[in-house]
Amino acid sequence: MTIRAAGQRGGETTRDRHGPSFYEAIVRKGGETTKSRHGRRHFETIGKKGKVETVPAGPKYSRILAATDGRIHVSGGWAVTQMLDGLERGVHAFTPEGSMVAIYRTIMARYLAGDRESARDLFERLLPVLAFANQHIDVSVQFFKRVLVAKGVFRTSVVREPILRFDDVQERFAAGLVARVLELEQSLA
Repeated sequence: MTIRAAGQRGGETTRDRHGPSFYEAIVRKGGETTKSRHGRRHFETIGKKGKVETVPAGPKYSRILAATDGRIHVSGGWAVTQMLDGLERGVHAFTPEGSMVAIYRTIMARYLAGDRESARDLFERLLPVLAFANQHIDVSVQFFKRVLVAKGVFRTSVVREPILRFDDVQERFAAGLVARVLELEQSLA
């Protein structure tokens, strides 16, 4: 049995045993716990944030920022390949994955400081990595796990099934691109 099938079976069993109101109670309890820990203001703050997960993201960034007069904090994720376009449109942050934060942060800092040429140069050095990793979510998960293994965050690059496994060519490309990520980060130090 796959993990997905086991999760679905568990959810159905819980629903059959406790009824739909059980889930409503969990959500309500979670909301009450969050409110008691962080206060009502927390919900007002998180309600003013949005993460755009679409390609192409640029026009959507612009529409959201224009429709809200810039009052919503807009972030990008999967569309990190369009990072410079997003920055030009006024996007506040990018949270595509967690293994290359130093590189993304440097690109953004350089861009916002007015050093757009340096930001573009670094971004263009990163593009082969993004082109490889963003071809499919399964490639992305496996690639960035390998980056984190190379950094010593994880001991193994094993990922949960079901997933499209790398073939020999992808393994070679991934190894070279992991090395590129490490070199780029080293060059920022």
